[in-house]
Amino acid sequence: MSLNIYAAHSSNIDFEKYYQVLKDSELHTEHNIIYPHDETEEQFDSYTFFHTDCDLIIAEVSAPSTGIGIELGWAYDADIPIIAIHSIDSKPTQAIFEVTKMVYEYDSDKELISTLKNSWKAL
Repeated sequence: MSLNIYAAHSSNIDFEKYYQVLKDSELHTEHNIIYPHDETEEQFDSYTFFHTDCDLIIAEVSAPSTGIGIELGWAYDADIPIIAIHSIDSKPTQAIFEVTKMVYEYDSDKELISTLKNSWKAL
């Protein structure tokens, strides 16, 4: 089953690299992943997407961000499952644990994809 997935992240990370890791994986071909800051996309209305078509949020939370906090609050309010991932050398803010219990660390691009694939099997 193909999911509509929103790839949330702080603007303080290398989100182009994060997008590329996702795009190079089979997740990109199996699911409809929204990359909100992709240069090929127009301004994206995440609030409306969360309340109409979104099945899952994958949130890269290695760096704190007010914007991602707002989006995760909207997603939580809309009862959308949130999978939070962060690099092994970072620590997510405590607020992340208020919106999801699915918080995982990774130390390589391969582990990031493997973690995502394994974590949403449990949904």
